[in-house]
Amino acid sequence: MNPPARLPMRFLFLVNPLSGGQAGRVLIEKLKRICGLDCPGSLVRELDPGNIKAQLEEALSFDCVVVAGGDGTVSNVIRNAPAGLPKLAVFPLGTGDDLARELGVYGPSRRLSLEGWLGWCEQAPVRKLDVWGISPASGSGREIRFCNYLSLGFDAAAVLQFHKWRYKVPSLFKLGGKWANRAGYALAGLGCLARQAGTSIELSSDGRDSAGLKDLRTLLFANIRCCMGLGCSNMQ
Repeated sequence: MNPPARLPMRFLFLVNPLSGGQAGRVLIEKLKRICGLDCPGSLVRELDPGNIKAQLEEALSFDCVVVAGGDGTVSNVIRNAPAGLPKLAVFPLGTGDDLARELGVYGPSRRLSLEGWLGWCEQAPVRKLDVWGISPASGSGREIRFCNYLSLGFDAAAVLQFHKWRYKVPSLFKLGGKWANRAGYALAGLGCLARQAGTSIELSSDGRDSAGLKDLRTLLFANIRCCMGLGCSNMQ
């Protein structure tokens, strides 16, 4: 039997161990085995939210950074990315995986073996992605960067509640996988929807146009066509 072909690209894998009902932990072990055989010079790291900037500084010496996780994980990496970061690839492990769907990597990640996906990733075309910024009009807070969408209101509160549950009782979501995640989001959403009252806000774009919006339950700024794992819009 011929030995497997080695991949010339040097990858840094940043894996969220809690993504996909803790499927990230299983992926870490698989990637370590692959790196030992097919990817010399590549490295696997468990993503540390408290140390993400240092981990991304390490990424500057690699050819490609593969972020394995959901949309929140990818957004966190992009928010903290230093200048000169090499090309970024997404291995979807989340509940919605909207950015992976937008970029066309979701299908190959499900259709191909992990080794096959890495080979495909080496040949995949590079796409540019806008990174948006939003900041309080008062100037009292720092700018928040995002690449998928940013939401205000009950859905943002639901995501925060789910995030707290996942870290407080990780075993529950490990047993149920993605279906437990979806059920958790639904329960959090119903609870927040019942508690959230409508509110009014003023919006401005680059300090020029302003608009008053009243009685809002939620407000979403979208940079991509896919939203919440529900599908993709045809809008450009």
